[in-house]
Amino acid sequence: MNKHIAILGCGWLGLPLAEQLVLLGYQVTGSCTSPKGFHQIRAVGATPFHLLLREDIVEGDIINFLKKKKKLVIAVPPGIRKNPHKNFVNCMQRLIPFIEQSEVIHVMFMSSTSVFGKTQGVVDETTLPIPDSENGKQLLNIERLLGANSSFSTSIVRLGGLIGNDRHPVYHLAGRKQIAAGNAPINLIALVDVLEITLQLLQKPMKECIIHAVAPFHPSRKNYYSRIARQLQLEPPEFNDRPSSTNKTVKSIGLKKNLNYLFINPHLKV
Repeated sequence: MNKHIAILGCGWLGLPLAEQLVLLGYQVTGSCTSPKGFHQIRAVGATPFHLLLREDIVEGDIINFLKKKKKLVIAVPPGIRKNPHKNFVNCMQRLIPFIEQSEVIHVMFMSSTSVFGKTQGVVDETTLPIPDSENGKQLLNIERLLGANSSFSTSIVRLGGLIGNDRHPVYHLAGRKQIAAGNAPINLIALVDVLEITLQLLQKPMKECIIHAVAPFHPSRKNYYSRIARQLQLEPPEFNDRPSSTNKTVKSIGLKKNLNYLFINPHLKV
């Protein structure tokens, strides 16, 4: 088994993934956009590169970043919520020729369950995504762009909302009033499970697949966030009682089919 992996985007998810792969004996290159990230990547035993995906160019030594690598994990946040005018699809289009010219034979793209619209009901990997947000629309376009490329195979990991290491939506919701969609189901996953799912996939013979990485736990937003706020001694959020059409519940048949995976933190405890 080839143990050379590149991770594009060593942030909240990519950095601990790099650390775990190094501990498993992999030769890892990791990318970042800041001096702090450069030192963090080096500190976990991976080889750091300054890389920046722009809409018109890839800044940095992308050729040596990919050199001798057979697998590439793309874990770069789209950044569309902060910059609504950003064209993340163009950024990926600038990257793809470098992948084609490298030795990479498999790409794992960390996508999002936002490729499904908020009113699509119960969805799994066989459901046709109908995104209703700019973030979801661009991610779906990138999934299709990568999947259609014959120079490498592609696996898509659609992540639910991410929690762990002091990252949790409840910190943003605590104390707020009249929050909408209180009866909508949650679709979250803990970092510990994202890492384990990703590691297991990377250590298997790679094949084309789509995986929904979402915990099998879907209480209402109102019930879940109120309970977590009390556990963290935060002021519980207050949701209004207005009916909501938000009903998306993300299921995964891909986890069972490809890994027979058992969740480490299925009930999203903090």
